Amino acid sequence: MDYKTAFEIMNVTMLRDVPFMFLFGTQWALIKSYGIASGTKLLVQTGRLTNKAVVAKRSEDTGALLGEILFESVDSERGLIAMSKINWIHARYGSKITNDELIHTLALFVLEPHRWVDTFDWRPLTRLERVAHFIYWKEIGNRMGMQNIPPTLEELQTWTVEYEKTEMRYADSNRKCYDATVDLFLKDVPSFLLPFMKQVSSCFLEDYVRDTMGIPHPPKWLQSTIDGMFLFRGWLL
Repeated sequence: MDYKTAFEIMNVTMLRDVPFMFLFGTQWALIKSYGIASGTKLLVQTGRLTNKAVVAKRSEDTGALLGEILFESVDSERGLIAMSKINWIHARYGSKITNDELIHTLALFVLEPHRWVDTFDWRPLTRLERVAHFIYWKEIGNRMGMQNIPPTLEELQTWTVEYEKTEMRYADSNRKCYDATVDLFLKDVPSFLLPFMKQVSSCFLEDYVRDTMGIPHPPKWLQSTIDGMFLFRGWLL
């Protein structure tokens, strides 16, 4: 399968069959990447995620650039511009962002939507859809200059597990990035509801990821309730 065919398959899945959970998983994939301390250290140093004056712009920019690539394709005029902008941003930091950090983030953009859709949506993804999603993101990685991206979806899954075993650990910078992003998501929530909504937000991450960010685990009843609501939504659909 080439990336152009992969895009056509992925686009139908993303826009028509499971759009909400697909994009929800993509959004939380980015947050999950904050478990890599070497990456969050740079984000804190630049202030792009922790400075309240620019964090909203950074979030909107990320959404806009990825949106052009995922919805319009990397070969469209707008997709090419977005791809160039992404490469320009990363080039400013040079070797401060390692190849493995980039591959890990790419892997999360592939694997997290799969996990969310398969667990909570009205149907799991087919193998064809999974592979198409991987091939399209691999093309994006190639255009970003990533080296040694695992050649298959299964090898990417194995690589990600092994990488997280050695590189995912707690750091204060992880928590700062997580808090800044969640605070942005909850900026319109009334202050008296904030503590509860932050507990709800923590339900969207696995235990080992919470530990890398120093996030308290939510009560079991709350986790079960949130999971139940997602499962009910899938059943209703």
